[in-house]
Formats: sequence, C-alpha cells, structure tokens
Amino acid sequence: MAEKLKNPRTATFLMAVMIAAAILLGGGRSLRALARDVEDIFWNGEAGDGIGVASDIGKNRDDGYNLLSVARNYPLSDGALDALEDAVEHLDRAGRDIESLYQGNAALTRAATTVYEELGLQALSERDETYRQSLYHNILGRNDTMRRDGYNAAAQSFNQKLTRFPANLLHVVTFVTPAPLFR
Repeated sequence: MAEKLKNPRTATFLMAVMIAAAILLGGGRSLRALARDVEDIFWNGEAGDGIGVASDIGKNRDDGYNLLSVARNYPLSDGALDALEDAVEHLDRAGRDIESLYQGNAALTRAATTVYEELGLQALSERDETYRQSLYHNILGRNDTMRRDGYNAAAQSFNQKLTRFPANLLHVVTFVTPAPLFR
C-alpha cells in the first residue's frame, strides 16, 4: 500500500478526493449554518423576541379554530367546515416543518374565507358577527404582516445564494433546500 501512495498519480488522485471531500463537508456545513440562521428568524423573529412568522401562524391557527367554533352553531356547508377543521389539524401536525406550516396557513386562509363568506349569509347574533369579523380580519392582517416580515428578506437572500456558484452545486449534494417564502 505504501508503494501505491508513492505513485504520483495515486497521490494526486487521493489529494483531489480529499479536497473534494473538504469542499463538500465545509460547504455543506456553511450552507446548513446559513439555513439555520434563516430558520431562527422564522421561529424567533428578527429581533429574537419570539415575534415572527411562526407566532403569527400559531395565532392564525387559534383564530381559525375559534372561527370554526362559531361556525358550528350555524347551518353551513359540510365542505366549508371540514376544510377549516382540516387546515387547523394540518397546522397542528406540521410541527417544525416550515413548508408544511406555509401550506397549512394558506389552506387555513382559503377555508376561513369560505366560512367567513358563508357565515355572512346567516342571521348571526351580534356577538357572533363581531367574532366573525374580528377573527377573519385578524387572519388577513397577520398574513399581511407575514408577507412583510424580515424572514422573507432573509429567506430570499439565502435562496439567491443557493443559485450562485459553488452553492448551486453544493446545496444539491448536501441536501440543503431553499427556504419557503411567505408571500
């Protein structure tokens, strides 16, 4: 074996393999660190105070559940109630999967819109009408806040880095994926 290592071609080949491995390991570690920084902004907000996209989604989930509670008191289409209930459950199951949370929030918004519109055709009590308006507009307002959140700028910057060399090659082989945008 020692004789093979003295061969210049073998030594060159082994050196190239070690350099490639170092690039993959170092580049992958750097990309994962950048991805973690973006995820931290999602979970903890730009200021690290816990006010960010994740907290807004949690509040949307709660308002969706409360809208569902109001809606169950009125004769709405089963599809509307089922869609809202499914969206709330989707968010409950999403855990720390940012893409799944994004999809769940989009489904919740669509379902809440349907329920809001169907409830608008009912003769609601004054209290329920106030809840209907408030809960739905809270969801829409938070969605707008999420669109403007600093997470999106950080995610967009990260995603742009993934399109440039050498990150455009490294992210594929190191399984680092683009960050979802909340638009």
